[in-house]
Order: sequence, then C-alpha cells, then structure tokens
Amino acid sequence: MVEGILDGTLAFPLKEGVNLQMIDIDDVGRIAALAFSEPRRFIGKSINLAGDEHTLKGTAERFSVITGADVQPYYVSIEDARKQAGDEWATMCDWFNEVGYSTDIQALEDEVGFRLTKLDEYLKKHGWEDKSAPDAIPGWVKGMQMARD
Repeated sequence: MVEGILDGTLAFPLKEGVNLQMIDIDDVGRIAALAFSEPRRFIGKSINLAGDEHTLKGTAERFSVITGADVQPYYVSIEDARKQAGDEWATMCDWFNEVGYSTDIQALEDEVGFRLTKLDEYLKKHGWEDKSAPDAIPGWVKGMQMARD
C-alpha cells in the first residue's frame, strides 16, 4: 500500500464526496489518560473520537502535499472490496458510505482541552515526507492493505 500511494494511487471503497473521520492512536491514548485522571468528569459518558476528516480525494491531496508524489484517489466499488477483502471489510466500508461517523471534532477538542492531530501532522510525524521509510501507516490505509494481502 505504501508503494501504491507513493506511485500515485490511493485506493479505497469510499464514495466520492464522503468524508471519513480518523484519529491518531496517540490522541486516543491522551484522551484515555485524561479519562483515567478525571474519572468523575467522564464516568458514564460515551465519547465519539475523531481528530480529522477528509474525502478520499482530500486524503489523496494531503498525501500529495506531504510526500511530493502526485497521488490520485481511486474509488474501489463495494463489490470489488468484497471480492478482494471479504464481507466484513465490505460491510464496514458500506457503512462508512451510507452512515459514517459524525463526531463534532471542534466540540471534542473543546471538551478534552487540546488540539487533536490532523492528517498532515500525522503523516509528517510518521516519516511520509521521507518517502523511503514511513514508520506508520494510517489505520484505514493499513486495513485496506491487510485486506488485499
């Protein structure tokens, strides 16, 4: 998948114009630590987590800016996703397309008291500017890679 992105293709079964929310695992840890340090504030609460959101086209543009490669979105059909990766993957991606996440990112940042990591920052932090050796792949990109392997 890294090679595919750096060669110019970001393939994912996300419909054109649909935003996919994402969060850096480090932010999940920071929020969990906050909840443990202030249990009365968070007990009994359910909190949706997301730090950024982009369409597939927007995500490809972010990869282009950070890597310097001309990355284009490739919209994989749900049927092709099902053939390549199975029913569970296709069902999840269909849910992204039809329902999706709806976290109010600004409200979440206000609630936790810190700015959450944006995709550009994540890519820079994990070596995507040095195209030869990214040290981490965003989870949903990794999921597509694992589903294809």
